[in-house]
Amino acid sequence: MARRILSVIALIMGTIGAIACIVAIIGVWSASSRLFDATLAVFGVGDNLLKGAREQVVKLDQRVQSLKITNDEVEETVKDWAAEKATEQAASILHLQEKAQTLLVELDKAEQFLALPEQSAQTMQQGLQVGRSLGLNVDVEHAEQMLSEAEEIKTRLSEGLEVARTLSERVAEIGDENMEQDAQQQIAKLALRVTATLSLIDGRIEQIKNALHEIEAALDYYEKEALIWINLAALGLTLLFVWLGAGQGALCYLGWRGLRRRES
Repeated sequence: MARRILSVIALIMGTIGAIACIVAIIGVWSASSRLFDATLAVFGVGDNLLKGAREQVVKLDQRVQSLKITNDEVEETVKDWAAEKATEQAASILHLQEKAQTLLVELDKAEQFLALPEQSAQTMQQGLQVGRSLGLNVDVEHAEQMLSEAEEIKTRLSEGLEVARTLSERVAEIGDENMEQDAQQQIAKLALRVTATLSLIDGRIEQIKNALHEIEAALDYYEKEALIWINLAALGLTLLFVWLGAGQGALCYLGWRGLRRRES
């Protein structure tokens, strides 16, 4: 009688244990799937930020290249001034005033293209710092570099804007009169300063592009690493519950065999 009771208990407990292990395995993979999707979503936000930042940096780069062309036209106009006749100089003054005003307006607009790259760098930096606080071996250097370069570009844009404003004011003072020698030299020097400023900005833009590339590579690495660990954890827990389930199945089998023997 006692053996029969033990067999029944073994059969019941084994069945319950086996079912519990099956449910646990389903739960593990369900949680793993949700965590997998959440990880993709989180890194997807980072990818979207980087994509937007890259687009804005490209627009800023295009704007700077356009400004270089405009400034080159200013320099060429000033250089050719001495060889022009008085009637031609009047038209050149209007052309120069137009280009100087274009420089002023475009430099003023250029700063808006820095907003998203700067915001993206700040967000990435915060996210990477959170990862580091959780014990992950993450590098925030490239995000910090991107912030530094964005700040430097803002400073250079402000300097360029001030020079362009001075240039525009100096050109406006000429009016329709013949350009004086000192005015010609001053405007030429101002145009050269704008060229130097734009060249510095151009170099900083390249640094931001490099930083964006490094951040993108780092995010891709961390995403793959996170997904691998999620899958490994799910697989490890699955093997554990399969092993436990096998034990419960064996217990259930022993209970069933015990009952069959008693019946025979």
